[in-house]
Amino acid sequence: MLHLGSAIEKLCECALEDSLADRGSVVRAARCLLGSVTKVLLLADIVVVNQLLHAKDKVARSLGRLESVSNFTEFVKAFSQFGGEMVELAHLTGDRQVRFISCKSIFNL
Repeated sequence: MLHLGSAIEKLCECALEDSLADRGSVVRAARCLLGSVTKVLLLADIVVVNQLLHAKDKVARSLGRLESVSNFTEFVKAFSQFGGEMVELAHLTGDRQVRFISCKSIFNL
């Protein structure tokens, strides 16, 4: 991505002439940069979604253990683990929501 950014910067500096070829080069470089940024954002989103799914699965497993306890001591231990995993899931979803809201306000959507 840095390579494309510097290419666009050089093209803009050299584009003092109003030639059609220079504009075409800038447009191609900008499209390429936009495509690269989009790919990075999609990859980051996939990572976050996988983190959320993993946390959700941990909560579901903890809930299953909580449902199958046979005494109070096991219940307390299972409930403590369930609570910790719920907090982790809440943090992940809350962080994602905050990022979404901040992006939304940046772009005035």
